[in-house]
Amino acid sequence: MARILFIDDDSRAHHVLRMVLPREFHLISSYQGAHGIEIASKEYPDLVILDIDLPDLNGIEVLKHLTGLPGAPPVIILTAITQIQLVVEAMRHGACDYLVRPFELQSLMDRIRGFIRDRSLAPESMTEHPCFAGFVGESPVMIAVKKRLIRYASADTPVLICGESGTGKELAARIVHDLSARSGQPFVARNCAAIPDTLFETELFGSERGAFTDAVSRPGSFELANGGTLFLDEIGEIPKEAQAKLLRALESSIVTRLGASRPLHVDLRIVAATNRSLKKAVAEGVFREDLFYRINTLPVTLPPLRERLTDLPLLAAFILQESGTGLSKQAEIKLQSHDWPGNVRELKNVLLRASLFSNGGKIGPSEIIFDRDL
Repeated sequence: MARILFIDDDSRAHHVLRMVLPREFHLISSYQGAHGIEIASKEYPDLVILDIDLPDLNGIEVLKHLTGLPGAPPVIILTAITQIQLVVEAMRHGACDYLVRPFELQSLMDRIRGFIRDRSLAPESMTEHPCFAGFVGESPVMIAVKKRLIRYASADTPVLICGESGTGKELAARIVHDLSARSGQPFVARNCAAIPDTLFETELFGSERGAFTDAVSRPGSFELANGGTLFLDEIGEIPKEAQAKLLRALESSIVTRLGASRPLHVDLRIVAATNRSLKKAVAEGVFREDLFYRINTLPVTLPPLRERLTDLPLLAAFILQESGTGLSKQAEIKLQSHDWPGNVRELKNVLLRASLFSNGGKIGPSEIIFDRDL
């Protein structure tokens, strides 16, 4: 059931909309901007209808808060003000559509149905797509991340996935690819931290025989991902001198193999990931500011495991499903008490070790050994 948050101080408007909405839509009412922001941050609505003229806050300010939330919902603006400047400002701050009062109810309903049909406003069942099988979690913050990934998949612009090591950034990148129109094309993953500085250009753009000693003709990552998605993990580790060439390739969609004279046009989507603050890297002068803004078009941050401990039972069941073991209550309590610096990757290590000593039964607390205790 799609949830629609309606922020408007006119109680009659709420009553009318509640009467005309089809049964598959659930209306959440708010009569003030601050209250609407609070509800949106807790309820994760699928769509927001926002009146600009509110008694406590300016509607544009409310819009800014809404579009800044994790898994930000689409927002339809309602206004009785016809100045084009206001509409432009609302769209600039993330509004997806607007209606000028007075308007026909049918016009509003058509827009609501259009957004609900749009895959970018995916129904809850979209999170049950097979590509989410390993992306385990039903906590509010994970639901918000899943919804954001679904919306991002419908676009074709760069995605930047931030998060600590072990939070599942490559899995999130694959979800974006698998739900996108490029899903039938290649998904090429490259760990930038594992590429020697002297080989970045060759790895990304390829080489021709004779370009350097022992060089052979080989395509680079851009060519291999042509038509699909290129995932650049740990993009913050790219050396400064290679960043300019990467930026040029992203902006022009043209690459040239090292030692070649003929450029190649490529059509691909970039998804990047980092476990460090790129804004800080920009401030320190080790990451180009223009490259940062080029790849930061659609950002998403994956939460560390310590911030979603309610997902631990689901994660444990998923990790242990092939071993035929389970967790005792005491073992689960011990897991909940850990701060998980290695996140889901560390949890896998801990549980797989424990399953070896459980003899196929329930894992007890004595079999839980954290990485720090080894």
